[in-house]
Amino acid sequence: MTPGFSDQLKKLRLEHSYTQKDVAEQLHVSRQTVSSWETGRNTPDLETTKQLAKLYNVTTDTLLSFNSKSKVTQSRSLATSLQVVFWVTITLLIVGRLSLLNTKAGLFWFDLLICVSFVLHFSIHFSNGVIRRTLLPIAHGLLGGLSVLSIWLNIFPAGFEGFQIDSFVVVAGILLFAEGILLWKIERPK
Repeated sequence: MTPGFSDQLKKLRLEHSYTQKDVAEQLHVSRQTVSSWETGRNTPDLETTKQLAKLYNVTTDTLLSFNSKSKVTQSRSLATSLQVVFWVTITLLIVGRLSLLNTKAGLFWFDLLICVSFVLHFSIHFSNGVIRRTLLPIAHGLLGGLSVLSIWLNIFPAGFEGFQIDSFVVVAGILLFAEGILLWKIERPK
């Protein structure tokens, strides 16, 4: 059975406004048995699975949620994309920071962007629901927008002798904004 099978059972039961006792009576099992299926401690046998599908008026494929694997794979590929975007963004911000060694305000701005990027990135991985993940995409998007805006308004002159670094900052800002969109896609309420 797939990891989402127990969740699928509970979801379908609730959609049909059944209690565990109602399902148990229909299938001639105990309420505790239904509970153990929904918590993932046990799984029903094949015949009972067919009866569950019939009770919930779905196919056995839907009940077993074979299509959930593609959602997990998609979520993992988005998470991998976020990792790549994060490290490219940090690299670009560090290169941009190196170009501002002559202005205190510019150094402060890039240090702030780099630190906030790290805090946002690691809060995703270690929050376990403590931090509202819906706020992280907004913060990333806002941070990316501020990065691009600071260069567009020419707030800090950036560049080495004969080489302008503005494009690095613009790319970093766009990547932060894109990371915000990816985060929103992963974390948005279903």
